[in-house]
Amino acid sequence: MDILYGMPSHEAFEMAERKEIALGGCCIDIEGPERSCTSCGHEWRIKRQEIKFEFK
Repeated sequence: MDILYGMPSHEAFEMAERKEIALGGCCIDIEGPERSCTSCGHEWRIKRQEIKFEFK
């Protein structure tokens, strides 16, 4: 299942109770895991397109 980071809404808490998402905490970690196994709790990252930030 997907892991949601950031301050969860009321709806997100309800989704977590129904095991639709996992809550990853309020601190957003761009290098943190993105998925969680519903059986064993193992967490991992999936390959995503690299995001590049340009500051001016």
